[in-house]
Amino acid sequence: MTFIPTVLSKTDNNNSSIGASTSVFPFNGTYTSTLGFNTIQINITSVTSNAISSCILKIYFSSNSVDTSYTISDTFTSGNNFNKKYNILDSYYKLVITSCNTPIIISTRLSTDTLTPESNSLNSFDNNQEYKLDAFGKLRVSEPNTILDLRFPIGLTGNTGSFNFLSNNQQICATGNVGATGVYNNAKLVASVSGANKYYISQSRNYCVYQPGKSLLFMGTAVLNANTNTTYVYTRIGYFDNNVPISTVPTIKNGMYFEYSNSVISVNYCNNGSNTSITQTSWNIDTMNGSGSSGFNLDFTKAQLFVIDMEWLSVGRVRYGFYIYGKIVYCHQITNINSLTGPYTTEINLPVCYSIHTGTTGGTGSLTQICSTVISEGGYQPIGKAFGINSSGVDISSTNTETVILSLRGGSTQGNYNHQNIIPKSIDILDSSNNNVILYKIRIYRDGNVPLSGMSWNDIDGPSYSSVTQYSTNGSTFSPDGSIIVNEGLFSGKSSISVNDLSSVFTNNILQITSNISNVSDILCLTSTILSGNNATIYATINWNEYY
Repeated sequence: MTFIPTVLSKTDNNNSSIGASTSVFPFNGTYTSTLGFNTIQINITSVTSNAISSCILKIYFSSNSVDTSYTISDTFTSGNNFNKKYNILDSYYKLVITSCNTPIIISTRLSTDTLTPESNSLNSFDNNQEYKLDAFGKLRVSEPNTILDLRFPIGLTGNTGSFNFLSNNQQICATGNVGATGVYNNAKLVASVSGANKYYISQSRNYCVYQPGKSLLFMGTAVLNANTNTTYVYTRIGYFDNNVPISTVPTIKNGMYFEYSNSVISVNYCNNGSNTSITQTSWNIDTMNGSGSSGFNLDFTKAQLFVIDMEWLSVGRVRYGFYIYGKIVYCHQITNINSLTGPYTTEINLPVCYSIHTGTTGGTGSLTQICSTVISEGGYQPIGKAFGINSSGVDISSTNTETVILSLRGGSTQGNYNHQNIIPKSIDILDSSNNNVILYKIRIYRDGNVPLSGMSWNDIDGPSYSSVTQYSTNGSTFSPDGSIIVNEGLFSGKSSISVNDLSSVFTNNILQITSNISNVSDILCLTSTILSGNNATIYATINWNEYY
């Protein structure tokens, strides 16, 4: 036997003109609890032969039955009857009608029914159901897998110091800080530009690895229209990367994003430099300007929580929306049905990116970056390859002199390295010479900093290039400058071996060998220092995984 739930409703006398018509305005209802109901049904009927015109209604929502400002505004301008249903947005509500040209009867009911969008080019789309489902239509789970998150520590201030902490890449306009700045304060980054052809890009070093069949969800908070006083300032937030080298006006390579420009908000997707933009008035689910099915009117001079989810598989759908009152409210979706002959983006392994730039005309404005994450919904088991490399014996004769034994990097000169995830898994170190006490360190060098002059890089497996990495076992003039020590330890004894499991140091969520915005790879260096003894001969191996 199938149970069909009954839709319950009741007349709200506090917000109705029962038994008498209303001819004096404004009509002010009384705050009423919405507990146990989903929607409000409002019916307005003219009691004369006159058609209703300029009947303006406002619905106030409140968590504590105190007026702040109306949440929904609607206007009925023709005919003798107005009948519409609205989502309940808070614990209390009241109805206010500010004007009307003719006496009317107001009937307001609270209901457990759900709201079906009344003006929607995708008639099968229901936000009240869709926010519960991921991009593949599967029920959203309570334990999604985080691939990447970026947030700013509250104590971080100024315009430097966060790049290494967040594993972020920040790149400013070619002329340096003149006309483009980024300042960290109160758990946010405010990026500002002033003048012609200025830009500031905040892009994660980590490119997220997508797994087919899993919904990929991006969420980010930002103020897209922060202190923008001209129309020639462009701000972007989303899951995308930029063409490199960066041009004076940055251009998108691949990805999905929101953009605010020329006083217009739009959703966008880009395929290998070819961009498609859909402006707010053309969003096919909810325009978020007060006239959509939800009634929400979003203010982009204030912080919003932006959402993009994808069932990529190269030709799947993309949904754009916002987190409002604790749930996703979608504004636009691209289904790609019967419209493609190939992928809608050339690449889906992409970074989180916030950017602001001006054009040749110039302008002044700012973008506020707050917090963001990329999540795989319904599990995550990325597939890749395992590799290892070893060094021949490296002789160390001087005590307390740090020496590079073995180095690893993304093979930037191969042409096949494109921000793939390189995750070291373990190291082995052997001193075959004497009973020395050896200190090993694992260092990461970033943004073109190199540990040795004259390093010679070798492909892992020759011309087949099944690995995207390169290694080095030689060099001179070691320098620790520009590096971060991510792991260190001690071992001793002739022919003793130290094996270190690096799973707590390098993972999808903690640290990887990554690249900056220009695809210049980090360099991982394994070094050794004699603390006690002399004349050591060190052998070492590094094992790692590459995810695609």
